[in-house]
Amino acid sequence: MTRDEILTAVQEGKSLWNADLRDADLWNADLRGANLWNADLRRADLRNADLRDANLRNANLRRADLRGADLRNANLRNADLRGVREVLSITALPSGHATLIPTPVGWQLRVGCWTGSTAELRELIAQDTGWPEAEGEQVTARRPMLAALADMCDAWATDQQHILDAVTTKWGNDA
Repeated sequence: MTRDEILTAVQEGKSLWNADLRDADLWNADLRGANLWNADLRRADLRNADLRDANLRNANLRRADLRGADLRNANLRNADLRGVREVLSITALPSGHATLIPTPVGWQLRVGCWTGSTAELRELIAQDTGWPEAEGEQVTARRPMLAALADMCDAWATDQQHILDAVTTKWGNDA
């Protein structure tokens, strides 16, 4: 598909489910709310693309350029983010795939169906109840891995502060 065909389909609310968008030039594209479930976006240029509320579930984003992309409220569940710059991605956790994404209001951590900051994750870890999709022994088993995840995300975010600064500069911090 050409860039124009892709943008027209998104503007018309058409689904791009399972679409082959490898190497697509979507720089600065308005893809808000697009249904890109299972789309192949390998090596796509998504710099500064607006992907707010986009469904990127199961999308292949390997080596996609997401510099400056707005991923607020995007569904990245099971998305293949290997090789993507500016997103920390951890797979195979019992709680699900984890991604740390820069947003205009700070780093957003998504683990399985849970979303929040690392501070909010630490609050959850300290509790024995109120966990999404885990209770009892599952909480006990998941707690140390999620604590390690929070530590790693904090260290990574500190080392990658320039990424968050760039997102905040571009999009403002009052979103």
